[in-house]
Amino acid sequence: MSNRPTNSYLIVYLLIIVLIAILLGSCSSSQPDNRQIELSTSEIVFGLVTAIGGFGDRSYNDLLFNGLVALKAKHNIDFVVRELHQETEGLHLVQELIHQGANYLFAAGGYYMVEPIDQLARKHPEVFFIILNSDPIEYLPNVASISFNKNDGSFLVGALAALETQTNVIAMIGGQEHPSQKEFFLGFQAGAKYINPQIKIFEKYVSYYESDLHPFLNPTIAYEIASNLYNYEQVDLIFAVALASNLGVFNAARNYRQRAIGCGADQDHLIPGSILTSLIIRMDNVIIKILDEIIQQRITNKKYVFGLDGEWIQLSPMHYSKINPGHLEVVESLKKRIIEKKIIVPNLEEK
Repeated sequence: MSNRPTNSYLIVYLLIIVLIAILLGSCSSSQPDNRQIELSTSEIVFGLVTAIGGFGDRSYNDLLFNGLVALKAKHNIDFVVRELHQETEGLHLVQELIHQGANYLFAAGGYYMVEPIDQLARKHPEVFFIILNSDPIEYLPNVASISFNKNDGSFLVGALAALETQTNVIAMIGGQEHPSQKEFFLGFQAGAKYINPQIKIFEKYVSYYESDLHPFLNPTIAYEIASNLYNYEQVDLIFAVALASNLGVFNAARNYRQRAIGCGADQDHLIPGSILTSLIIRMDNVIIKILDEIIQQRITNKKYVFGLDGEWIQLSPMHYSKINPGHLEVVESLKKRIIEKKIIVPNLEEK
């Protein structure tokens, strides 16, 4: 019997397989590749210019540093830092970091860093700049900002202070009267008056008093302000929002056997029993979040806003405080209502 039909069928069969393979390959190559292209961490060098005062403030700057150290340990990301001690140093410090190879640069000095970043971002399009706690002059293609709903967090602080006070007189001491600090007071005042509309609230700033030291680096003046409030104004609880100057408020609280509230990091342990709680601005967590945006190449020129809905702004665990459990339940309920937009906390933009 002849094999020709069988060979013919085999040839046709093979041609069909080849044709199908070609068609499938063609279809596959014509489809877009939707896989996210990630940036290697070896291509990232973080730069940080601290807020006024530098490291060792047991507050905001130390949390920033902790975040960078965590990134170094987990992802082996290099970072370079400079400490800001004078308001006019910003431009020079950022230039130094750029020369050291920083290509993602955090400027934590807030409003002191706005003009230097605007100038250098135009000159260095290869560097991405991120301003903390202030808006840039312009959101250039390589400029973003990080903002916290500080007023929401300080609303909870004010509510707790109003619940805990025995004299119905409380206060806030800031470093310098500026929009970033006023946001703290607006929330603090709103939270306190939400609990007790008749409560008396003092608003003081270290910058009101003449001194050679920067208002965020002057615990001596902060101590004097707090002492006068405790001793002469019947204040029994002070919210300290002045970076390193907070230590003066805490010492006054201990000496006058009153209480204070910290801000920035968890400061409760500095003088156990004298610090009711702390409003923690979790810059360490935010740095990790921003790193993810950078790696996934989603970072863009916009304002990144962080609030109570996540591990961004929170009250300390209050391990050293004796607080009425019912008061904590009230505060937790208020937090939930703020997140759900059932309570709208006032801010400067509405003023």
